[in-house]
Amino acid sequence: MITAFLLAPVLAILLWLYTRLLPKRSPLKFFDYALFTIVIIISAVFVHFVKKTDWHGAGPLWPELVAAVGAYAILLGGLAAGLFWRRYKG
Repeated sequence: MITAFLLAPVLAILLWLYTRLLPKRSPLKFFDYALFTIVIIISAVFVHFVKKTDWHGAGPLWPELVAAVGAYAILLGGLAAGLFWRRYKG
């Protein structure tokens, strides 16, 4: 639950930046919506597996922080790759 609160504002800002950095203000395409969906699903699966891991000796907040940081990396990497594809390849 804490992870969702940590991820929500960052995800909103990253999606806004993605739409602002598209070339010539081109409208969102099916590729963009598919990218958003895939990146969010991959990060949710990552969060699920991190929280299921046994964190022996760690505090209760540690799994939440590790899950959030890993999900940030997945979201940022996926959206950056999609933006690169749209700007330079597409």
